Amino acid sequence: MKRYWMFVYWLYLRDADRLVNHCTVSRVSEPCGEGPIAGRFLRGRLPSAKLALTLETFDRDCFYWGSFTFVSEKMRNAMALGPSDIQYFDVDASESAPLPRSKNYRILHIPVTEDASDPINSDYICRHLPDGSTVQTGMPLRVVFRQDAEPAHEIFYDKLFRVIYCTDEFALRILKAGCPGAYFFDPSHPRGNFERLRTLRGVEEIVRWNKRIFRTKLVETIP
Repeated sequence: MKRYWMFVYWLYLRDADRLVNHCTVSRVSEPCGEGPIAGRFLRGRLPSAKLALTLETFDRDCFYWGSFTFVSEKMRNAMALGPSDIQYFDVDASESAPLPRSKNYRILHIPVTEDASDPINSDYICRHLPDGSTVQTGMPLRVVFRQDAEPAHEIFYDKLFRVIYCTDEFALRILKAGCPGAYFFDPSHPRGNFERLRTLRGVEEIVRWNKRIFRTKLVETIP
């Protein structure tokens, strides 16, 4: 059975405290009409941003700051996605320190949505509306994907949960390339104190996690 992972780009930014004083993001241009919407292509004029990241040692290939997700050229090459799968927006990093400037960052936008999850076997919170319908709210606690799911894209927003998921093949390309800042969590494992994520070894469980310590143990080997 195919496996899917939740793509997380905002986790464990140990430089976050220092970035407050060393990273500024400002919009250079605004898109025409509506702005970027998760899971939908942005048409017309695309937004761009200016990134002034002066932290000399910053070496992440993926990070979230100032309402944007930034990905390096190295990670974009590892993702290996075409224009029908992904959108990137321009970044002016000319005022950044040499190391982050060398990353050639661009803004990441996931423009596709797939109907892949199995709501009956997933665990999530929903809100009842006055008309008798329900709507899913917040981050799902546990997500199971349909066995017959055949997403056309390797990374996508799920139609119901509005969370970014990806295939195992996609996750492995990023992991093998060694791109700090990108994480792939197991959505089928209940959220709580013992989160699980995909690594090159297989599935590992986080046993200690705070600002400066990130320790795991192997719980499943994936050939």
